[in-house]
Amino acid sequence: TQSTWAKMAGMCFIAAGNPGSGKSCLLNSIAGEVLFHSGQSVGVGLTEVLKWATSSSGAKLADTPGLDDIAKCKQAATEIEAALKSDMAAAKLFFPIVPVNGRILGTDIATIKLIIGAISFPIPYGIIVNQVPEQLLNSGSATLQSLIENALADHPPVKVAFLPEIPGFRSSGEQFFQHDTLDNFVKDLPAVELRPHQVKTIEVDKHEQLTREVNKLNEELEKARKKQEEDAKRIKDLESRPPVIIHHASPPRQRGGLLRKIGLL
Repeated sequence: TQSTWAKMAGMCFIAAGNPGSGKSCLLNSIAGEVLFHSGQSVGVGLTEVLKWATSSSGAKLADTPGLDDIAKCKQAATEIEAALKSDMAAAKLFFPIVPVNGRILGTDIATIKLIIGAISFPIPYGIIVNQVPEQLLNSGSATLQSLIENALADHPPVKVAFLPEIPGFRSSGEQFFQHDTLDNFVKDLPAVELRPHQVKTIEVDKHEQLTREVNKLNEELEKARKKQEEDAKRIKDLESRPPVIIHHASPPRQRGGLLRKIGLL
């Protein structure tokens, strides 16, 4: 069944991000039908050139190549620019990213910074944290969101959604799915007018430098978070200990004074 929010003729959905983040599958899921080939990829993305498709409901969807594909990053930047310059009256831009070992990769944040930096106004955009393991979804999503917001503090996303890892989904060969979180994310993501003159060249040569900067920031934030956790644990341990009562010994009384009190002197 097609999702209701994809039934808008002329609405454009642009997925941008790095290889293996699930752009093609997410676009298929938005459309409610298979429009793009999706699957597992290692190192290089399955999408090498910009691909447009129109859903049976009239929504237009753009699948862009990954900017972090080292061998083809300049070509990918050109393809992404072409997508952004497609003269859209109602565009929704989002970036899928996949956490690795519970962390957001610096290269993903660098890609987002470079692409939104090529747009001449503060475009509202969203981030889908995709394929999140259940344990991380339950205990670490707030930390991931904080890392994203800090790393993109100069132009934060208006919407961040966390999609769970679906066991067996990749190996099953399925190429789209339905999930309420995805439905709500795309419905709530603002659509904006985006014209060709509002898009500049993506400065792909800065990708490596930005990645290093973001990784350094992530390391500093991780250290601060661990220290905060250690301090909180130390305070909790101290609070849980029984109070220490200190008894002060009374100064010894002089014998004469005691004898006078009992009338012997």
